[in-house]
Amino acid sequence: MSQLLGATDAFVRRPFLYLGVLQGLAGGVLGLGVLWAGIATLNRPVRELAQTYGSDFQLAFLAWPETGLLLVAAALLGWLGALLSVSKYLR
Repeated sequence: MSQLLGATDAFVRRPFLYLGVLQGLAGGVLGLGVLWAGIATLNRPVRELAQTYGSDFQLAFLAWPETGLLLVAAALLGWLGALLSVSKYLR
């Protein structure tokens, strides 16, 4: 519709790309939340099992660089999905 009023492809594409990045980040944060919940749930039984074998093993959450990398990758995947989708529509 905006193109009928003279909007360029880049002008039409930009909001979709922003939304794709936000949705990708939201998916990454949700994935990290699920991962944290899984580790929190399983850590006690795993620790108890490891103690029966004389080990002090326990599950650990991702380090900050890995967490940031996961969020960046999720945002890039959201951006790429939005780019492919809106490019197909604009063709």
